[in-house]
Amino acid sequence: MSEIGDLDRIMESLSSVEPEWVSAVRREALIRFRDTVLELPVDSPTTRHYTPVDNRELDSYNFMKRRRSERGRPRCETGENCLIEWDTVTQSISLDRQSTSEGVVLAPFDEETFASYGNIIKRWLFKFLDPFEDRFAMMNAGFWSGGVFIHVPDGVEVTLPIHLLRRIKVPGYAEVTRNMLIAGKGSKVRVFEDIVGLECETLRNDVFEVVAGEGADVEFLTLQDIGTKMKRVSRYRARVEKGASIRWFPVVFGSDWSICRVESTLAGAGASNETYGGFLGYGEERIDLGNNTFHLSPKTSNRIFTRGIMMGRSSSVFRGGIEIHILAKGSTSQMKQETLILSREARANSIPSLTIRTNEVQARHAASVYQIDESQIYYLMSRGVSRAEAVSLMVNGFFMPIIERITIGKFRNRIEEKIAWGVNHGKIQV
Repeated sequence: MSEIGDLDRIMESLSSVEPEWVSAVRREALIRFRDTVLELPVDSPTTRHYTPVDNRELDSYNFMKRRRSERGRPRCETGENCLIEWDTVTQSISLDRQSTSEGVVLAPFDEETFASYGNIIKRWLFKFLDPFEDRFAMMNAGFWSGGVFIHVPDGVEVTLPIHLLRRIKVPGYAEVTRNMLIAGKGSKVRVFEDIVGLECETLRNDVFEVVAGEGADVEFLTLQDIGTKMKRVSRYRARVEKGASIRWFPVVFGSDWSICRVESTLAGAGASNETYGGFLGYGEERIDLGNNTFHLSPKTSNRIFTRGIMMGRSSSVFRGGIEIHILAKGSTSQMKQETLILSREARANSIPSLTIRTNEVQARHAASVYQIDESQIYYLMSRGVSRAEAVSLMVNGFFMPIIERITIGKFRNRIEEKIAWGVNHGKIQV
């Protein structure tokens, strides 16, 4: 991308059917991406150990692909709420009859969606993540060619969860998507995003922007289950209006390295955020998970609770931030993160932060990194199980405070199966 001609070719490929205001942002992002050096946040001397990304790696992928729907791919079942996406190309969509009749939209982020919902999209697109915030954001704003648009009108409750099945399988490419969920006033919706990928050298860059309108109830569950050669950076950002609530369930398994950020801005009085996250490293994975909540209005509430298990030679870092602004009196906020180390070579670090700019609030944070309690293992072995079985039981139980809060059975089952697989294939030093 050293010449402007390359930019013109990219623009011709990606922006021929989008509004001019989107193309203007795309071109500027491409230019800045070409001319900017990636700078990772230096909030810890171990930062680069956990996320060793360099600019040459980002520039090495192929962004120039446009594929069509392919035969032989799985299809959504009639009556379910589902969108299947392969390599950023939508393969199948299904929406239940009631949701369709009430005006719910589940669609790929393409020219038809811009034509039908351009005014709504223009109001919110690029408002949560500045397209020039850093080089990852520039990459996303410049190269995105796929994504999902979900709109739930005011007062509508989507009874069935919306399942987004997204698969990555082509080596050498960068899969870049921009996604949006808008939940109208007094609406209710649950979304289950299932990211799966094979063992191939691929980079995935996703942004998901969420609006929870006044009094809305949003639940967003995302499971990353990708191969150990893949790399992924993902950002989930929400604006939560007066009396609305959002519950996040980010779960990270697999990858060479992963950078995942979940962020909520509590913009209206009485808004609430809950985040229940989990991660498991069982090889040489490097996991960088971050949760941030910003209290902008009074009587807002927040709870962040994340647990992770590290095995083999894997490493993780958790970055958690809470900010309570001057107008957010009467707010409550808490954050707790725990990581369990199951091998001598695994590493984990936690970096919590708490900023309070007003009084009459309640806030606290805690972070722990520890190993299995030998007295608990002894207790289980005294009941007739082997040491390996005792460790397996403790690992499964470690995630239960997260799993028991999940209301979508399919999502809960996928996590339980993945934990069992990780325990069986990881290097637990028992």
